[in-house]
Amino acid sequence: MTKKAFREKMMSRRFIVMLTISLYIVLLLFTWVDYSIKLTGYATFEGALLYTAVTPLLILVSFGIRKIKSLKFWQLTWTALGALIFGFVLYAIVNFLLYRVFSLPVWVEMDGLVRLLLTMPLSYVIGAYLGYKLGKRRGFAPPLLQL
Repeated sequence: MTKKAFREKMMSRRFIVMLTISLYIVLLLFTWVDYSIKLTGYATFEGALLYTAVTPLLILVSFGIRKIKSLKFWQLTWTALGALIFGFVLYAIVNFLLYRVFSLPVWVEMDGLVRLLLTMPLSYVIGAYLGYKLGKRRGFAPPLLQL
């Protein structure tokens, strides 16, 4: 089997669906076993029930969203996801560096709300820009795999 044929087989819709269902079942079993015999002690009855009910709905919605062909929708999605992911990472790094590493007296003594207002908006705007640029480089294709 050539590399290209192997890749096409791994990227087929049937394979992705079967992998998703298998992963859901394994994690579902682990969650209920963890709740039953207190394997790690983190699973509660409510958490196991919530995972059982909500995860299949999220899987169905995610497979349904991937069928949307609107370029405007995917531009908005890439920008919003970029703002959420990159923005939070930038916000966390900037605050960690200024508050813990450098321990600038002005920054440490400043009110928490002022620190938040100085760093959060700029971090999320830069994150949105990075998400848009990344999406543009990929042609605003749906995230992850092309199904």
